Amino acid sequence: WLTTAGMFFVCIIGVLERGITIGSLGSKSFLTYESNTLFALFFMIECNIVGGNWIELPARMYSKATRIMSYCQLELDCLYSDLVSHGPEGEYSKMALFCILSFDIEFAGRKGYFPEPNHDPVIQVYFITFVF
Repeated sequence: WLTTAGMFFVCIIGVLERGITIGSLGSKSFLTYESNTLFALFFMIECNIVGGNWIELPARMYSKATRIMSYCQLELDCLYSDLVSHGPEGEYSKMALFCILSFDIEFAGRKGYFPEPNHDPVIQVYFITFVF
């Protein structure tokens, strides 16, 4: 959404700065304020978000996104005013848990052929999860 809205605003800013014709008033151009600042940066400033800090969405203040736009595990919709930004102090100066899943698989494959999942059985030997 930020990318789409940002591109929209860039187009509008261009039109205003180049000038538009307004009926009997003639051609008018406008000086825009802080229009060279990135749209995502405006959002971060408005919500007091700094790089790497924790963001909280209070219960019942968000919903699951109806249109998935990325490969993220979770995509949620909320009002920007409902975001709670926690600066990197105290409890919120710690990093989030980091999980790694490792696994090993073997194929009972045909001799001389590279294994193919639709022909050769796959055997999972082990898996292990590390939490940091």
